[in-house]
Amino acid sequence: MSAPTNTTSAIHNFQNGGKVIYEVSTGVYLNIMNIEPESGAVELRIGRRERIPMYDRNDLQQSRMGRQTPSYLKVRVRCAASYGSSDIMKKLLPIPTNTDLCPQHKIHVQEPYVKGGTTGLRWTLSKCELQTPIQKEFGRDYDVWVLEFLDMEDLPEPTEYSSELS
Repeated sequence: MSAPTNTTSAIHNFQNGGKVIYEVSTGVYLNIMNIEPESGAVELRIGRRERIPMYDRNDLQQSRMGRQTPSYLKVRVRCAASYGSSDIMKKLLPIPTNTDLCPQHKIHVQEPYVKGGTTGLRWTLSKCELQTPIQKEFGRDYDVWVLEFLDMEDLPEPTEYSSELS
């Protein structure tokens, strides 16, 4: 029996230079800055098909695959003083008119293999919708924006990157 391959490589740590990047348009990116350094400040759950438990005369059987579930991304960002045209909140806050469709955003999550490395994994969530209203938490030391997205794209897979988005 061979060992899983992810146990012999460097351990990933988002704090080693990971980035959450908002794609404004093709080739135009905003690096979301001031992400909280605490654990859990960036949370990514990859959507898969839900599991449906099966039973035969009250005995558990192998589960069946159900409907597709969306991926989930949560980012906790310290509030910045500015509110200019390149601020992420300026892109997310406007509510579109004349449509009942939720606005969709493209977001990339990059995690380098090692601190200061130029290669790593990139998750691209291409049809992100705000899951909940944007939350602002008022704190003693600083205020925080809490952004929660659902990605309506089927099964995103990571790709290896060797250059930064810019």
